[in-house]
Amino acid sequence: MASLQPVVTHPQANAQSTSAGETIHVLREHEGKLYAGYGDQKQNTGPIDINPFDMASESFDGVVHTAMTEAILEYRSAWGLVAPHADPRGTDPDYSDLVSGSWASRNPFAGLHVYDLAGPFTVGGVTRSLLTGSKNNGAGTGPARCWMTGVSAGHRYHLAFVYDGELYTQSYRPTSGGSSYKYSKWDNTLQKWTQPALAVDLLPPADTPRPSYEDDYVIGCRPVIFDDEVWYLTHCSGLSSTSNPDLTGPGRLLHFDGLSVSGARPGERFWDICVDAGTLYLLRDDGKVLSLGTTGSWTLVIDTPLTAARSICIADGYLLAGATDSGLYKSSIPV
Repeated sequence: MASLQPVVTHPQANAQSTSAGETIHVLREHEGKLYAGYGDQKQNTGPIDINPFDMASESFDGVVHTAMTEAILEYRSAWGLVAPHADPRGTDPDYSDLVSGSWASRNPFAGLHVYDLAGPFTVGGVTRSLLTGSKNNGAGTGPARCWMTGVSAGHRYHLAFVYDGELYTQSYRPTSGGSSYKYSKWDNTLQKWTQPALAVDLLPPADTPRPSYEDDYVIGCRPVIFDDEVWYLTHCSGLSSTSNPDLTGPGRLLHFDGLSVSGARPGERFWDICVDAGTLYLLRDDGKVLSLGTTGSWTLVIDTPLTAARSICIADGYLLAGATDSGLYKSSIPV
């Protein structure tokens, strides 16, 4: 029986003033260290101290950077390690990045919210990555390294990914919204976002009955490439669907093959998703972890539930999890 065993409590997350703030919403490994994202973007509990956990010594390095945001909900490896600022404090930076051993704050767009990073992708002959979020004056193509979504001014974009050489994005959509909600694709010839005639809705509403938070918005988060398709969740930890932070929850599992969107494991909800060594891992809302290989067979990897778990990643052959108690956990056996 595999289980998730406690390793350590993240001290800065644990010092947060709300339960959402204490939760480790995302966990990423980068160059032998674990980076935890936490915070409460609704109750404004920032700034957020970044304190890497060294896998070899099993100890924290200490605070290496203070991100001027109310929450960090994602880390992405791009030109370095990038931490989008989900809710910048006032006019503070869009993101923080770790480049050549040094952390810095960057503010090329003055975004209202910055959620994720997709790419790299060639835009106007320059290789950049796409920041998702919202910005009152719409699109920006900005400096080298990155640019920002802005298909429609003021909308919030959580979901973006590069698939089969194409860059896609879709804003979160009201569950009650109509057929106009479909993805947009970047046209490198026209140098603008377009909605192809065959575009589909990447975020279809759930059938009823459904959890109350899914009656509000479908958001879209954590896209990964697995088995030549894009897999993603409709909701995940920390991404509020309304101004009420209690209306968040685990998401449905969807996948997109370039033509259509399909659901997987109907009736189930998941907190997080990741891919490692050709295997897809899913943290189910009952605290168990499933895996899917390219053979199409589902396996229960963690069968002893940790109901407090909200995020997962794979590092050094083990499954790691972050939880609502600010704890870091590790699988009892390699995965």
